[in-house]
Amino acid sequence: MRKVFNSIPCEIYWWNMGNKKLEHRGSVQEYFTSRSITVRRILSPSKEMYGFRFKISCSSCSVTLDTFQTLERAAMDAIKLYLSMMGDKSTVKVGYIYYKINWR
Repeated sequence: MRKVFNSIPCEIYWWNMGNKKLEHRGSVQEYFTSRSITVRRILSPSKEMYGFRFKISCSSCSVTLDTFQTLERAAMDAIKLYLSMMGDKSTVKVGYIYYKINWR
């Protein structure tokens, strides 16, 4: 699994008191490792397709995310969930997918 997510580039910015800060620039796997996000492959209940199970924890809660998306979409879903749990305004670019989180 590590080799697969190492090949996907990731860039994350967040805003603190109105100032834009670079949170991470590197691979998705590096970000998962730095945030203690674990990932493993799972099989759907109908045993027809493979997906990913992410275990995401922060200081206040822990969440398990099961998704059957493409690699980039699955990584984006896990990162979006983690950043949403943190509550700060942020932007994420995973591969060619760009997303804004907690913008009001």
